[in-house]
Amino acid sequence: MQHKLKEFQSLTARISELEQALTVAKSQLRVMETEMLHTLTDLGINRAITPYGTVEKYVKSVPTVLEWSKFYDYMIDTKSLFLLERRPAVKACIAEIAANKFLPGVQIIELSKLKYTNR
Repeated sequence: MQHKLKEFQSLTARISELEQALTVAKSQLRVMETEMLHTLTDLGINRAITPYGTVEKYVKSVPTVLEWSKFYDYMIDTKSLFLLERRPAVKACIAEIAANKFLPGVQIIELSKLKYTNR
């Protein structure tokens, strides 16, 4: 049992180290993605092809809630709870704004994303 507990402790410590390394790597990746998005924007292009792969910028419209109380009141008053998932439901909110031209407390923003394809 002592050997198993020592091995368990060792694996737990290794997992913790790997999780920390993963957090650092993900942070570095986000910085690099931001830099590549800025570079594509500065160059006025949406795609770059290299021997290592293709990087492509795309823009996606997403709702962002500026005033939750107004948004909640609207959803309850109109029985529109379909507008909410874990966050505002993208397709439902965009459709609601398109139909009504107004969704209290919600604004549509353009979200730039980066798509990378390996060669």
